[in-house]
Amino acid sequence: MSRKVRKEDIPGPFRARRWGDYVRLADGIITTAAFLVVFALFCSARVGYFLLIALLTAPGISVLWALVVSRFITVRPGEGTGGITVRKNDRVSMDFYVRNRSILIAPIIKIRAADCPGLSAEEKELNISVMGRGTGRVSLFFCAKMAGGAKVGAETVCVEDFFGIARFPIRNLPENLTRLYGIVPDIPELSAREPVLEEAMRCAYGEDNTDESVDIPTYGFAGFPGYDYREYVPGDPLKRINSKLSAKKGELMVRLDEKPVVAGVVFILDTAYPEAEVYGDGQESHETAKVLNAGSGIKTYPEREYTKESREEKIARGVENLTETALGMGRTLISRDFGVTYFWKSEKEWKVSRVRTENELTALVEELSFFSLGSGLFGEERLPGEYGIEGSSIICFTVRDDSGLSSALASCAGAEDGNIQIYNALTGEGRSL
Repeated sequence: MSRKVRKEDIPGPFRARRWGDYVRLADGIITTAAFLVVFALFCSARVGYFLLIALLTAPGISVLWALVVSRFITVRPGEGTGGITVRKNDRVSMDFYVRNRSILIAPIIKIRAADCPGLSAEEKELNISVMGRGTGRVSLFFCAKMAGGAKVGAETVCVEDFFGIARFPIRNLPENLTRLYGIVPDIPELSAREPVLEEAMRCAYGEDNTDESVDIPTYGFAGFPGYDYREYVPGDPLKRINSKLSAKKGELMVRLDEKPVVAGVVFILDTAYPEAEVYGDGQESHETAKVLNAGSGIKTYPEREYTKESREEKIARGVENLTETALGMGRTLISRDFGVTYFWKSEKEWKVSRVRTENELTALVEELSFFSLGSGLFGEERLPGEYGIEGSSIICFTVRDDSGLSSALASCAGAEDGNIQIYNALTGEGRSL
């Protein structure tokens, strides 16, 4: 006969004690009360019954005290701590100022950290007590681990009574207790023989051959940037015209400031969340986890929390791989005189960045530090429809390689056989559309 599995007793944000803690508290009070009754009957009735009354009423007074004081507590975050970029393994601190407007001493004020896999909190919960009419400061510290945008701060703030019986939320809280940080991604060195990258270069350059690698010509015959000059053609910037050389030769001459681009490649960074079934090792249920961890001493959690933790870590690793692979492929293309145009969505708005040099790629790194998944799940919402991407070789980086993305890419202007590649950042694999 199977026995019903009892769920783990995990305290929530506003539940101070678990059921076992309440049993131990009641046992302590009852045992102490019994000794006080014996003391009152056989030693001193006045002292014994006074201590007994104090013992029985103290928990109620403690809870009432915490309830009253919670109405006079205000919390505000420190100024100027968000919207900045940090590097991996950097330590980020966020200050919170707690003010007690009552004349009573505040019981324990608990601040629970809101973190994410990319920027994890060193301590999940901090405690502080503030004197009457006083102000205290507490700092939450986070460690940057994975590249991408991360919102961190305080998740919940509550007041717990002296006995730890009950918790009461703070009502006078600002609308936002979190800050946005951008964790700078690395730019890996990627080989031009990567299948996705090699096929994209072949399509962009317009060669239809079966060589093992793409041989891109250099720009030596066109001159060297900053040293050589050529005749002016309509569309050249006027500031690049060399007046002395033009007067000497009797025709307008312009300076070569940058390498000529042999072809262009479009990178689309998809911001759609992955489907539930692609989370991989985060799919195990609570019962499966218990069987796997039986006898190992590893603590197991209910299915909801176990799955959520695995999903968040899986997604964070996918976002980091997405941005870093896109930057690494971009560097490889730039070194071979390709131009790269990046498209990504930020706050429901598409952004575009055209990269031709290493300096421009470095500037793009700062912007992609805040890249995160957001809206855009199906159809044209996942593509920069207002920008023209026709006639280019396209690589779409995504963590949700589904039929909706394939249909949207296939129907976009300029879609031809083989000129669209899809890179799945969760699996690290690519394919041609």
